[in-house]
Amino acid sequence: MKRCKACGSQVADTANNCPNCGSADLEVMAAMPQAPVNGVQPMMGGYPQTQAQPQMGMTYAVVYMVILGLSVIGNVMNLFSNFNIGTLIGVVFLGATIILLAMRNKVGRILAMIQSVIEIINGVLFGILAVIGGAAIEEFAGELVAVEGLGTAIGAVFGVIAVISIAFGTCSFIYFKKRACMYTK
Repeated sequence: MKRCKACGSQVADTANNCPNCGSADLEVMAAMPQAPVNGVQPMMGGYPQTQAQPQMGMTYAVVYMVILGLSVIGNVMNLFSNFNIGTLIGVVFLGATIILLAMRNKVGRILAMIQSVIEIINGVLFGILAVIGGAAIEEFAGELVAVEGLGTAIGAVFGVIAVISIAFGTCSFIYFKKRACMYTK
């Protein structure tokens, strides 16, 4: 048997990657003198040795699929109120990405990387809006609306959206680029 150094899961001798977390960092486990009873190894050196239990935490890919799923729900709701072909293409693209990622298909990984690049571009556009749009709103809306600082507040909101979009897109791209071994079908 092998053991994953990243999550502690036991892995078959023939496996190259951990089926739990996808890590390729595996080590061969030493042969045990006796089988464990109720998860506890026989006494060695006077102390019982407990067996490492695999950790079943959420992976980034699952979180990513949940975020894409929420985006699909929002786009489907938008389709019901204002049908257009662009939104329909977005729903199909995101839906296909979620399904293919869940199947651990390499096309799903590529679609996720494309979505990450689109997210980074959106972040850059929101950053430009934060700088240019906030000042323009302050200049033109200041005459129409008696609220001071409106343009600055809107610019700050656009700035926060830009930072989140760029960070999420960059992390997603890096994650899916490094996890190519998990998507082999």
